[in-house]
Amino acid sequence: MIKSKKSGTALFIVLMMILACFLTACESTDDSDTDINEVEYVDTSVKSSAQKTGSDLRTIKTAIIQYDTSEILNESCTAVKEVFDNNNVTYDLYVGNDEDPLGDCIEYANNIVINGGYDSVITIGSKAADDVYSAIRTASKIPVVFCAPDEPIMKSFADRVNSASDKCYGIAITQNLAQAQFDMINTFQPEITSLGVIYLANDTRSQTYLSTLEKKCKDNGVYLEKQRASDINEFIYMIENVSDQVQAITLLPENTLGTDLDRISQKAISENIPLYGVADLDYAGKFPASVCYDYKKIGEDSANLMINLMFGGDMSDTQNIRIAYSNVYGNKQLLDKFDIEIPENYKDRFVDVN
Repeated sequence: MIKSKKSGTALFIVLMMILACFLTACESTDDSDTDINEVEYVDTSVKSSAQKTGSDLRTIKTAIIQYDTSEILNESCTAVKEVFDNNNVTYDLYVGNDEDPLGDCIEYANNIVINGGYDSVITIGSKAADDVYSAIRTASKIPVVFCAPDEPIMKSFADRVNSASDKCYGIAITQNLAQAQFDMINTFQPEITSLGVIYLANDTRSQTYLSTLEKKCKDNGVYLEKQRASDINEFIYMIENVSDQVQAITLLPENTLGTDLDRISQKAISENIPLYGVADLDYAGKFPASVCYDYKKIGEDSANLMINLMFGGDMSDTQNIRIAYSNVYGNKQLLDKFDIEIPENYKDRFVDVN
């Protein structure tokens, strides 16, 4: 009888515990239906999946640091600000220029990161990335996203980022688009046996690009005619000079030609020679095809990375450091003029920006 009474008491206790767990689960379910919603940005390859409630996004303060104020990096910076503005993220912007280069960049980065009271940092370009990384490694562990730094800058500390507990992520730009450019030309014009390349003497990255281009041409049996111009007028003259020696001309991916790209493209059209451009999306419609980065999209992706990082978004499939995806932009009418068809394996990547 005593044994039976103990068993009955134990059973009663178990039943009461199960009931309590059930009631607690019901209360938790009711509470979760409050002001929680999923944030999705379908226009970017990095989507924000952060869970936010009410004005939580305003509770985090972010610093945006940009030393290099080139036009293309300004596009990234503007995109970052727009994503933050649309999602009520509080931020301060620190921008340098030729007149106000922010003094000692390393000291400046330290002051912002360590003494600024910020919860997170986004850097724009390579100059800010290196200095901010040094600051967070030595004295601060706040999350940082590197937007559009050059690939060599990221590779210099990629292993340390990937092995560290720091919340560091980056979408990097490869400096050497020459390989992608050659592969595109060789596919668009599969019968090509001669290619010209013209570049400005003051382009500091020329040798890297040329080395890659020379190797690609040699490996594929394509003669490479190199022309080095001292200024833009000589550059345009060289298009005329080389156009009867080669089947196509390519530019180096530099970003120093600016508005002169319009004159350059018109000269190539008048000489009836396909001229492939690179890097500058604003002028991609002036050329038959160009390998370019969409710097606005890179900025959007970086901002969404930060939102995910700070507000519990899904980071499981996100690499710490990755290379931004380049696309092929061009002018379908110019391709038609030169009787060049878009190859099957480029049709999904080609964007007509005419």
